[in-house]
This record gives sequence, structure tokens and C-alpha cells, in this order.
Amino acid sequence: MTNNLSSKDKTNSGNDEFYTLIFVIEGNPITLEFNVTWILRQVIEMALEKSRNTGRPVDDWQVKLGDTVLDMTQPLCNLGLSDGTKLYLSTKIGAGGN
Repeated sequence: MTNNLSSKDKTNSGNDEFYTLIFVIEGNPITLEFNVTWILRQVIEMALEKSRNTGRPVDDWQVKLGDTVLDMTQPLCNLGLSDGTKLYLSTKIGAGGN
């Protein structure tokens, strides 16, 4: 099942360049479109909301490009991503388990 969400109308940062990103969350692809100046954490929050994975805080998740864990505090344009990139979201090992 693929869900689509466009975020073009949610921000006006002055940069009209957008990326379509594919987030794989629990095996399900979620396709989203974002302005390249958005911070990765904002994008992750929207991807988790769209996939209905809202039971854990964003800090319990990590996003990977291949084997590299990406810094959630960076804008998309600083992460070496391109249009159509597939990213994998998963919970961090030990997150939320006390």
C-alpha cells in the first residue's frame, strides 16, 4: 500500500525545489513530497503520522539511507538526497524499552 502526500502548500520557504521521498516504515512504502529546505525531523514526523505510527516519539526512530543513519537536524538539501530517494525508518534498538 502506498500513501501519497504533497506538502507544497504547507510551507513557503522561498525555495521552490521539492523532493519526492519514499519512506519505508514497517515494510510499507509511504511517498511524500517536501521542499528541500525542510528539516529531516519535520519530514519524519509527517511520514510517521501518514503511516499511523504515532505511538512512539520521533526520537525513538532513526532514518537510514543504505547503512548510514541520517542526522534529523539537517535540511534535506544537506543530506545528499535526490528526488525519489528511498529511506528506511525503524525504531532505534532499545528505544522505549525500560
